[in-house]
Amino acid sequence: MKGSTSHFHRFLCQSIGTAGKIFFSLNPKTQSLNASTSFCLLIYNFLKVSFSYTVTAMEAVNMKKKDPKIVVAVDESDESMYALSWCLANLISQTSTSNLVLLYVKPSPPVYSSLDAARYMFSTDVIVALEKYGSDMVNTVMRRAEAICRKSTTKINVERIVGSGDAKDEICNIVGKIKADTLVMGCHDYGFFKRAILGSVSDHCAKHVKCPVVIVKHPKQI
Repeated sequence: MKGSTSHFHRFLCQSIGTAGKIFFSLNPKTQSLNASTSFCLLIYNFLKVSFSYTVTAMEAVNMKKKDPKIVVAVDESDESMYALSWCLANLISQTSTSNLVLLYVKPSPPVYSSLDAARYMFSTDVIVALEKYGSDMVNTVMRRAEAICRKSTTKINVERIVGSGDAKDEICNIVGKIKADTLVMGCHDYGFFKRAILGSVSDHCAKHVKCPVVIVKHPKQI
């Protein structure tokens, strides 16, 4: 980029010098006001083009320096961990520090109304145990994902984000909120009937998030 800019500037100076000789050679004795005015307008137009070119080059350099924010949706499955490994090998820059967000969505705790008798079937201890199990699952998934990241030879800033609720909606909301540049997801081999009943999280996200979505298939699915 720097070489291209210098070359353009040399061409600019040579062109202005040549244009000046032509204008003033038309009337070498009087150097009329019209010729001088035209020459000044020519210089102005050349400088305007040069400024636009320089600004465009600077913007391109700044865009290139921007570190993209990549979100990888992780869960307990081997498919999501393979998608993370694939992302590190194929999407992460080898020359600059990248920002990687590990996103895990846990199911919402059950909510019962005052008229729902089902809540009396669970004691407080059982509810606490379920909440602890959910927290332990989050830590287990995140530790597994971070271990994969540590094996990468690239420089990565890893961030954890844990959501709660329906995975399809929560992933879309969080990706939009943090303004992610790319979403990476694993492809779960649910089969036709399970996919028809539960729906595909990756298909839903691909249709509703605004950033590009990369859905990675596990080798056993190919």
